[in-house]
Amino acid sequence: MKKTKKVLTSLAIISMIITIVSSNAFATDTAPPTRLAGTTAAQTAVAIADQLGWTGTAIIASSAPYGTSDTLAAGPLATFLKAPILLQDPGDTLNVDTKAELIKLKVTKVYVTSGNTVISQAVLDQLAGMGITIESLGGADRSETSVNIANKLISLGARVTKIAVVNGWQIQDALSIASIASFSNEPIILTQKTGLSTTAKGFLAANTGITTSDVIGGTAVIDNQVLAQLPNPTRHAGVTAYDTNYQIIQDFVSAIDFNNVFLANGETGIDALSGAPLAAQTKSAIILTDGTPLDTDNLLIKNVYNNLRNTNLVIAIGGNAVVPDEIRMSMYWGV
Repeated sequence: MKKTKKVLTSLAIISMIITIVSSNAFATDTAPPTRLAGTTAAQTAVAIADQLGWTGTAIIASSAPYGTSDTLAAGPLATFLKAPILLQDPGDTLNVDTKAELIKLKVTKVYVTSGNTVISQAVLDQLAGMGITIESLGGADRSETSVNIANKLISLGARVTKIAVVNGWQIQDALSIASIASFSNEPIILTQKTGLSTTAKGFLAANTGITTSDVIGGTAVIDNQVLAQLPNPTRHAGVTAYDTNYQIIQDFVSAIDFNNVFLANGETGIDALSGAPLAAQTKSAIILTDGTPLDTDNLLIKNVYNNLRNTNLVIAIGGNAVVPDEIRMSMYWGV
């Protein structure tokens, strides 16, 4: 029976590949890829940028683990600007792959999401030497950086009426809401567990048009006292970060378009952050995996499976080592 099911599934997938046409979420003239990956995170970001079809502006973020937090809030701004998120490695030399992509996309302006302690002045000087205008959005800490990004989104003309609040030290929760926040013009504000930063409070006080809040994660990561500081908060949470990912997709299912589904590793995280603008382009969800085989009763995969149709496409972000093809294919048959 199991073998028969796999055969039927394979036939269905072959049929899907034959009939599928290129979605406007992808810039290439050929069929959309089922995996976007490079041997490094920066190369994966380039592969994603090539699919967006956006030129002229880019966001530069750190690929280093200590700089990832500054990138958590970048998705909504990147989406609004129609700008890819490209990555810079530690050190004083502009990443070779990122530099080549900046040239390819004819980028004349970049927004940098970290200060000079994360992305060095030497790298900024190299960008300037390429004739690129640089605007830094890095703050004194990750919360201030998220507020700087939110303020830039508003100053550029985005109509912002709600925010997503995530624990700045809980990367998976930010990944889970990234594409949804991005296609909703919903800034992602980073907080500590016990309360909003002074900068975040000031942001809300200055923007009274923000009337609702999505709080991502349970009380173990964001206390109820944070909700008391927010306008009309709604909590979206599960027992684990992956349960929260499932709950978010459940809560926003009416807003999500399942023509494309993106699958990324929630432990490494950086690939999903770069992928948020692409997922947002088609109002697609980002599904998180820790890279291990799924249980047969996995509710998240069953939920996605129930929303998929024969012409849908599941796209892995990152290489097979972080998103095994076994997990990607399981989306098609509900485990």
